[in-house]
Amino acid sequence: MKSKFKAHGYCEIETHNNTMFIAAYGPWNDEYFDRFHIQLASASQHVDPDNFVVYLEPIGEAIPTTTGAQKHKIFLQQSKVKAVAINLTSCETKFITKELCHQIYQANDITHQFFNEKGQALAWMEGFLSK
Repeated sequence: MKSKFKAHGYCEIETHNNTMFIAAYGPWNDEYFDRFHIQLASASQHVDPDNFVVYLEPIGEAIPTTTGAQKHKIFLQQSKVKAVAINLTSCETKFITKELCHQIYQANDITHQFFNEKGQALAWMEGFLSK
């Protein structure tokens, strides 16, 4: 069934050395998550599915709809990501974004940590990749 709404929010995903770098511009509606999951599936072709980490930078008003957050929680059930570092530096809604991300990752038993500096986030993630 085709949605009648345009996606609100967008993301840019790059991969390098089994790390997914995601810049996610909010706010995010349900249609955003449909597109985001397609982009994640495509990007996952460029990392080792059993040995990768994610650097996530939520930007702007990084708030999902309730249904979108639920879709993402379900999508992550199939992920084998080793760790997610969330850099909140460019996030305008730090408190609520941190709470929602924590709920989503905790529900899927995904190791995650919040940062306010990219270098610290990248250093933390390195320890999770198998050599």
